[in-house]
Amino acid sequence: MSTSNYVAIFAFILVFGFCGADNTIWIFDGLPKTRDTTRRTLYMTCDIGGQFQLLTGEKHSWNIRNDDLEHCNAQWGITRIGTLLSLPIILERTQKMIFWWIKEDGIFRSYNNLYWQKKPDWPHKI
Repeated sequence: MSTSNYVAIFAFILVFGFCGADNTIWIFDGLPKTRDTTRRTLYMTCDIGGQFQLLTGEKHSWNIRNDDLEHCNAQWGITRIGTLLSLPIILERTQKMIFWWIKEDGIFRSYNNLYWQKKPDWPHKI
């Protein structure tokens, strides 16, 4: 096989090989510690990530493909505190992680774990 054929195959893999690549979603529980037994645990229900529970300070992660749409509901005690939506990351193929930080004053999202953006539809103070 000629060198140009190898270059063409490499370019094809480079362009199309990342279409189904995995991205990691991280959830951080930044809710306050409490003595109230009904509010000690953050309950998460996600389409792809499944159901899981977090205590204050804990984190959880799972993988999704680039073309997947992940939808999660968060509940703290008996209070439903919000919905997380991780849109498909198609344009930014170098992006590999999505971070969600659930705090008392809002739900925040980051793509680099440095700069956080608050969700505008935070329903209420918990």
